[in-house]
Order: sequence, then structure tokens, then C-alpha cells
Amino acid sequence: MILRLLSPDRGRGWVRGSRTALKSAQTLFFMPAMSSARITKAREFRRDGTKPEKVCWELLRDRRTSGIKFRRQHPIGPYFADFACLSAKLVVEIDGEQHAFQQESDARRTAFMESRGWRVLRFWAVEVLESPEGIWIAIEAALKER
Repeated sequence: MILRLLSPDRGRGWVRGSRTALKSAQTLFFMPAMSSARITKAREFRRDGTKPEKVCWELLRDRRTSGIKFRRQHPIGPYFADFACLSAKLVVEIDGEQHAFQQESDARRTAFMESRGWRVLRFWAVEVLESPEGIWIAIEAALKER
């Protein structure tokens, strides 16, 4: 398996042209290499996010939810999770109108993620826009259950 070293935490690494030492071994993380096509696709998903995804991201970014870090458009197998918390193995999916017609594929996607140990929370886009506080409370509750 090919592994790549992720960038060091902010404030560590290259500074003013010189390399600073990492302060502890805990700052090193290894992940399987991801193809450049998948990286490009994830970047496109992040850049072209829908309004409900942007609203949800404002709730989850910068460790605003119980101090837990979330990632946007995180790859899990062949799928990209809208939002994923690696430490809690929690996925948050925002479903738009088109998901009403693709329930079967959504069920396969959810089953795949759950088979890998992820807990999946699904919210309709309308719910996110009408009641972001309710979404935040549901995510907080799921994080406390872990």
C-alpha cells in the first residue's frame, strides 16, 4: 500500500524558508494515496457546494461542534461524504430534491459506509435551510452517543 505524509499542523513545517522540527510524533498521519482525479473531484464538490451544504459547513467548520473536526467531501470507498468526522466515524449527508428519486442508491451508499463502521446522519436540504439549529442539535446528540 502506498502511503503519503500529510502536511504538518498549521504553524509547523516550512517557515520563512527553513524547516522547523515537528514537536511530537503525534503530528504525523498516514493515509493511502488518492488518485489525482479523486482529489480534483473532491475539490470540485467543495467549490461547487449547494446552499444547504454551505449553511451546514458554517455549523461544522473550525471545530464549532463540540470541538470535533469535520471534513467536507471526504472520500469513503467509492463515495464522497458531504461531511465526515474521522474521530467519531460520523458522516453527515445533505439530501436535495434529486435524492427523492434515488433512494435505492442512497441506501446502498449508507449501507457501504455503515459496513465500514461509519454512522450516517441524513438531512433534507429544506431542513437545513429552515432549521439549522435543529440540525446542529441532532449532530451534537450523535457526537455525544459515540
